[in-house]
Amino acid sequence: IYRVSMAPAAKDAIDAADAMLRHLAGLTGRQAQADAVLKHLYDAIGEGQRVAQNLGVVGHPLAVLYPLSIQGRFIVSNEQTLVVSLANRLGGTNPWPLREARNLHRRIDVQALAAEDDLYVLFIGNFKETALFKSPLWQALPVARHGQYGFLETPYWSFGGAETATVIMQEITDVLSGMKR
Repeated sequence: IYRVSMAPAAKDAIDAADAMLRHLAGLTGRQAQADAVLKHLYDAIGEGQRVAQNLGVVGHPLAVLYPLSIQGRFIVSNEQTLVVSLANRLGGTNPWPLREARNLHRRIDVQALAAEDDLYVLFIGNFKETALFKSPLWQALPVARHGQYGFLETPYWSFGGAETATVIMQEITDVLSGMKR
């Protein structure tokens, strides 16, 4: 029904979710319900932005990565995915932006993380107990030494609507709240 693309665009996944929900609400006469859902989303984004500002994330590298912990590699997602769109709204700068219409993901290695001295990372999935994150290699990386990382529990991160975006933003805010400044 809706055209969704990974191609670079001025509008992100949050804008797309907003437009879809408003359209569906118009078709079904549920504008008030859609407005309430969207208010909850934008309130959650606002709270995330406040926490990011207080933490000092604004203007610094902020990445959302899916760890391939056995390989020591990480998946970077397209800028048009839901979780990256949410992270981009926090005011950080994505050090590995993926803006290709035909690619949902690409991989980076641990050396890429080592090269970023002031990096904040949100890891998708609960991988904190894996060997990689307990290793001396991980502990030596600037992001680990600075405590500027955390794990999102959600398995829903590529696509979703306003409700999913709200849940993910609340998780992001909670993770950021636990990071060191």
